[in-house]
Amino acid sequence: SSGINAEYGDIDGSLLNEIITMLRKLNMYSSDFEGPFLSQTNEFYRVKGDIQLNDSSVPVYLTYVTKCLADEERRLRHYLGSSSRRQLIKTVETNLIGSHVKSLLEKGFDSMMDERRYNDLHVLYTLLNRVSEGAYRMCFFLYTYIKNRGLEIVMNPEKDKTMVQELLEFKDNIDSIINKSFNSEDCVDVKKKAFEEFINMRPNKPAELIAKFIDSKLKN
Repeated sequence: SSGINAEYGDIDGSLLNEIITMLRKLNMYSSDFEGPFLSQTNEFYRVKGDIQLNDSSVPVYLTYVTKCLADEERRLRHYLGSSSRRQLIKTVETNLIGSHVKSLLEKGFDSMMDERRYNDLHVLYTLLNRVSEGAYRMCFFLYTYIKNRGLEIVMNPEKDKTMVQELLEFKDNIDSIINKSFNSEDCVDVKKKAFEEFINMRPNKPAELIAKFIDSKLKN
């Protein structure tokens, strides 16, 4: 199977090509080979995805998924041909991404945001975009992240003196991540909603402090 090939290295490419060509000429590729091949590949990635995610950090797992997708594209070009592409790539996407959307986001999203891991967040968003509702579910985590981190700033009276500066820095960080990692209008909309939500959780005070901040800047 393609998955087994991924695990144990490349077998003789020319021999595999000859076998696949023979199956096609005998009209056996679709009827006798493709079904069992996809079934074995599906099982391989189902098991492997669980193990890899359990044993790896999210950035390491994302690198693994990216490599698997590239390896399967290469095998399609060299051996299998385009007729199997849609089902094979969907098998990888379903088992390595679709089945683990919630786990990936719960395990790694907040820490990658905190550490501003632009590239890893971009890879995460790109991969999640390949599966149904993946990017949508990430937007929900983005909303929750912004709201929770924002509340830590505005709800703490001890931070009143530095609140406006911290809010500006926080907004800059979020804008930077959205621009570099997601480049999505949906994420921009989520950011606006989250900021409105957490700022309104403490009526008047943030607005009052922002007015004072702007006033002092204009006078200096």
